[in-house]
Amino acid sequence: MHQFDYEHVAELREKLIPYRKVEEFVNPHGTDVILDIGAGDGFYSVNFAEKLNGGKVISLEIDKRGTDLLKRRMNEHSVSNVEVVQQDACDEFHFDGYNKAFFSNTFHDIPCRDDLVERFAAVNEENLEIILIEFKKGTLDLGPPEHIRISEEELMNKFTSRGFRFVERMEFSHHYIHKYVKD
Repeated sequence: MHQFDYEHVAELREKLIPYRKVEEFVNPHGTDVILDIGAGDGFYSVNFAEKLNGGKVISLEIDKRGTDLLKRRMNEHSVSNVEVVQQDACDEFHFDGYNKAFFSNTFHDIPCRDDLVERFAAVNEENLEIILIEFKKGTLDLGPPEHIRISEEELMNKFTSRGFRFVERMEFSHHYIHKYVKD
């Protein structure tokens, strides 16, 4: 079984995806409740949590090594408004009240992604935002194999066909970010 390399991912993240641009795109603020799916080492969860005042981040991560790193990062940053949940995103989860869901390079790895989009479509939250960072197709020097990557058009179809409105995008050398809103 492949073991996820959190250190390597952290190095690449710093080089390829400028955090400030992601922060502007996600705009974590106030009482936001952000569901970070595939939170990994907690980089985004903790940074987003630091921007909230009365809000929180729910960090969903399947790997115990990831949740351990996430808890350590929370400790180092003295952050207490992150709820760490060690669970597979394909298992049924019952988190209420989140207004943003965030995926960083994880959506392509989720085998139940169509079911997950259906679950988001059923969420009874007005203006629910779904934000996804994914590897572009055709940038083969790093990242997942081409056959599991999701093109921008495919991603857009998955969400718009289920009632989400495409709001904006941003592009980096190897990645793109999309934002969808459920009105």
